[in-house]
Parts: sequence; C-alpha cells; structure tokens
Amino acid sequence: MNIAVMKWLLANRNVLQQVVDAAKGWKKDMPYLSQWKIVDEIARILLPILDPATVKGLSISMADESSPTVVSAMSMGAEVQAMSLSMGVDWQLFMDVIIPIVITILQSISRTS
Repeated sequence: MNIAVMKWLLANRNVLQQVVDAAKGWKKDMPYLSQWKIVDEIARILLPILDPATVKGLSISMADESSPTVVSAMSMGAEVQAMSLSMGVDWQLFMDVIIPIVITILQSISRTS
C-alpha cells in the first residue's frame, strides 16, 4: 500500500471521482483488452494533471514507504473509509483496483523521466 499515493488521491477528490467512475467496470476475469481500456482511461485522467515534481515526490515515497507503520496505514484506512461513505466509493475497488493501477502508472512515468 502506498500511503503517499492514497493521500494524493484523497487531496484531489475531483480526479479521484473520475478515476473511480472509470474503474467501476473492472472485473478480475474480464479480458485483458477490456482491463487495458480501463487502465488507459485512468491514465488519460491522471497524466494531464501530473507535473514532474508530483511524480517525483510520489515515486520517491514508493521506495521509502514500502513498509508503512501500522499507525499510518490505519489512519489512512480510516480516511479512505470516510471518503468511501461521503463519496460513495467502494473501499475494495479503491484498494484492489485503483491504487495498484495508479502506482503502476506512476512507476512507469518515473522510469522514463
């Protein structure tokens, strides 16, 4: 779990809502092409708003936060659950689909920079 990415998404709730809307159709057993279309749609939402400093900051934290403290993970869990209730965002969708896709996009961008 990347706490910096979670905090960034929560701070950018309008973007998060667009990403959630794009990810709602995700199913583990759907064809790879269909999954790729969702990943592409999420990337098209994220890329225009990402600046190099944001990507660098979130990418650096990926290495630094490989094992977040229990307290920080639990506080983020509470924040995400509160967001889930207020925005109607599915907690499982956020944790199992959105966070991994966003982290993969960020990792890909940071490697090319």
